[in-house]
Amino acid sequence: MRLHRGGNFFHAGADTDVDVSDVIEGLRGMMARGQDLRPIFRDVRELLKLDVEEHFANQQGDDGQWAPRARSSIERMRGAKGMTRRRGKLKGSFTKRGARAFVGQLGRFKYVNTYKFDVTATSISMRARGAWAGAIQYGSTGHNGARVPARPFLWASEALVARFGDALQTHLRGGF
Repeated sequence: MRLHRGGNFFHAGADTDVDVSDVIEGLRGMMARGQDLRPIFRDVRELLKLDVEEHFANQQGDDGQWAPRARSSIERMRGAKGMTRRRGKLKGSFTKRGARAFVGQLGRFKYVNTYKFDVTATSISMRARGAWAGAIQYGSTGHNGARVPARPFLWASEALVARFGDALQTHLRGGF
């Protein structure tokens, strides 16, 4: 123990050494695991697909609900054979088959059929493949001049980001 004189008072001091070499080694292990995140990205791919399917089912983009279908689109679907009742009190209303098809068209787009993932050590990207994927995501103008509003579906929800964060923490802690 050392005594230090400070003014009219004596101060007692103590020294200690703290060995943090284990902590430094653990941080190095975490840094090494953070250099290659491919194992996490491989696991996240399926979660990302499910997240996108949920966006279709909820008809929701990252900034809110999708624009509703145009009245002309709905009328065209009603006119298809077997989709609506032809006679009786309910003439013009959807049949069961027609209602299922109509709801299916609203909730899912059959024009987006596969997804391609590009995974590197530090990033993952997802690309929708299909004839209409770009037009659905960004909006477009059809060949007859009809406007197709953007219905963004390729985005990560807060729940998916939280799950990814948990997986990342678990992965990094494994190096400690």
